[in-house]
Amino acid sequence: VGLTPAYICGIKGMLYYTDGDNYYFKRETAGEELKTDRLTRVVTDAMTRQETDDINIIYSGANNAYKSGDASEIIKVQTRMIEYSGSDRYIIIGFSAFRDKESLVAFNRTLEDHYGEHFLDFSSYLITDGFKDAGIEPTAEDLQNIADGRMPESFRRDAVHGNEIFDRLLAEQLYKKLTELGYITSNT
Repeated sequence: VGLTPAYICGIKGMLYYTDGDNYYFKRETAGEELKTDRLTRVVTDAMTRQETDDINIIYSGANNAYKSGDASEIIKVQTRMIEYSGSDRYIIIGFSAFRDKESLVAFNRTLEDHYGEHFLDFSSYLITDGFKDAGIEPTAEDLQNIADGRMPESFRRDAVHGNEIFDRLLAEQLYKKLTELGYITSNT
């Protein structure tokens, strides 16, 4: 998956993520090799165009939580993103998968306590109303996944990432939250 365009030390190119913990950068045009340190800032094209009237939707994802396991670290990163944007209109989507149910609930509760009305607890929604809204019945495996604090099999394409049903339900819940917060008006 590539992030386009991105700039490192003013050089435009494409940033790629591999299955490991490595990112690679490919210049848009050939040039001299440039060595940077590990803390060199990567600037995305969107970062060069701050729009203070934008609505920021931040979904850090399970990979971020697994690496730190600490909600306060995720909150620090998300808060910097919100501050950088210059907009006070944002939604933070809670985590849908974690190591175990207790950790998932505690992690999302910490995010909800911090962000208040800006927080979307999509994990709880999936368990309480997701199956009904998707028009499907939970399987035995789904119920076991829920008990274990994992995303139900019916909503995922791999261990932590959602499938097409998940994406549709998330879009519907985001629309609802955007309307509730007054960021958009309902046309229904």
